[in-house]
Amino acid sequence: MREGRNEPAGSGVERTAELARASEASRAEDSLRFMAEASAELSSSLDYRDTLSGVARLAVPRLADWCAVDVITEDGSVERLAVEHEDRRKIALAIELQERYPPEPESRSGLPNVLRTGRAECYPEISDEMLRSAATDEEHLGLLRELGFTSAMIVPMIARGRTLGAITLVSAESGRSYGEADLRLTEELARRAALAVDNARLYGEAQKEVAERRRAQEELRGSKDQLEIILRGVADGITAQEPSGRIIYANEAAARMVGYPSARALMEAPPGEVLRKFEVLNEEGRPFPLERLPGRRALLGEDAEETLRFRVLGTGEERWAVVRATPVFDERGTVRMAVNIFRDITERRRAEVALRELREAERRRIAHDLHDGVLQDLSYTAASMGLILLQTEGTSLENEVQAAIDAVRRAARGLRDAVNDLRLEEETDRPFPELVESLVKRNRTMSRGGYETSLEVEEGFLPAPLGETGTQLSRIIQEALTNARRHSGARNILVSLRIEGEDLVSEVSDDGQGFMAAAAPGVGLKSMQERAQALGGTLEIESEPGKGTRVRIRVPLARKV
Repeated sequence: MREGRNEPAGSGVERTAELARASEASRAEDSLRFMAEASAELSSSLDYRDTLSGVARLAVPRLADWCAVDVITEDGSVERLAVEHEDRRKIALAIELQERYPPEPESRSGLPNVLRTGRAECYPEISDEMLRSAATDEEHLGLLRELGFTSAMIVPMIARGRTLGAITLVSAESGRSYGEADLRLTEELARRAALAVDNARLYGEAQKEVAERRRAQEELRGSKDQLEIILRGVADGITAQEPSGRIIYANEAAARMVGYPSARALMEAPPGEVLRKFEVLNEEGRPFPLERLPGRRALLGEDAEETLRFRVLGTGEERWAVVRATPVFDERGTVRMAVNIFRDITERRRAEVALRELREAERRRIAHDLHDGVLQDLSYTAASMGLILLQTEGTSLENEVQAAIDAVRRAARGLRDAVNDLRLEEETDRPFPELVESLVKRNRTMSRGGYETSLEVEEGFLPAPLGETGTQLSRIIQEALTNARRHSGARNILVSLRIEGEDLVSEVSDDGQGFMAAAAPGVGLKSMQERAQALGGTLEIESEPGKGTRVRIRVPLARKV
């Protein structure tokens, strides 16, 4: 009896299954090893052209006999980065094929379709009929047959929803036929390749942006240096401040104006410190509201300009400056900063004050000489002529002497008015209502009786000096009072002061004989009109025969405050 091993039924099937499992495990292991090597290649450099070429070399012959990598460039064209095959002669043949027979961009299959749709294409078997369908002529078909394509896959490289290119794997000499597992492996490879391309491009864009920013900063630095050189020689002070009030730029002139040793020291000063060194006043010497400073108004989006006086709290010294501020907006229309320009006019103002004081002194001297000299001589002359008149009473000379006496007295009155007008200059620093009240009192003393002059001042009227504006207004009122006193024959003359909206209004009215509206204006009236126009105001005269006269002067309030 022959001894032997009894084999169970079906053992051949199990062995076949075991071999299949072993083959699958080996293939999976090879795939993992390949993917690890491909990932290492893709991460080795940020130059994706080199890394994709390296991946194509890895794929041949492990995944394919042929491997091609194409990318979509920034201008939308397609660039072939790599073609790999173990036979260098066949690579040259593939390049020739690509150049002589480029694919149609609108083709509904192949590389153009994959790049356009982002969907992979897999051809497990490429028949001769498929080659004939793809060829455009016999020569083209001959080249395709010489390359020996048997199976192929074209897989898109997609990152962040954008198709960046494609990887093409082709089987030829090996006779390999691609299936579902091959497609999944190639899709994973394409995904990692796309991520590498996207990261490289993002890095390149970031580097480009950094380079552009650095270049822009260098240009800005150069422009700033040039601007600094220019502004260093400018006499005006210039600063720029952020919405927080912090000074971010200042030239040396600005630093000198506000008492800092350098522009850097001024910029390093805490917000608000500069203003605490001064008392800010307007042109008339009254406190100026800090919220109305030009720089603060510019930060609210307004162009602003003011003439200001800055009194140094430590020494009491006063400086004058014209301050202009302009807002600078960003692309959203938000105020980014305010640019302030300070023009120091202290010396000019001091010269103006000195000249005004010289003129006032000269006016006082002239008024004194006229009053104590000429007026006294005229009074003496009139008195002497009065004695002569007594001697000529009843003679033919009596009327002539009387006429001469009247002329001398008229001259004395006119000269006295001129003296009073000159003395107005001495009272420019008085509050305007007080200045007008002194005019009214003076006209009362000059009247020969028969009429009453009074003053009405609206409650809340400006209780402050008006400077040169007040002087010119006083001259207009004085002229109106003089006309009323001399020519109206009125019993009552009223001077009123009030505010109407944005205007200061002054009226001189009487209940005298009045005149026709068509009457030609005299020298005094023309002078009043010219003064009103110089103040930016208007002069209105209302009069009718037998119904008195009203002279109204209206001046914009903004011109005086």
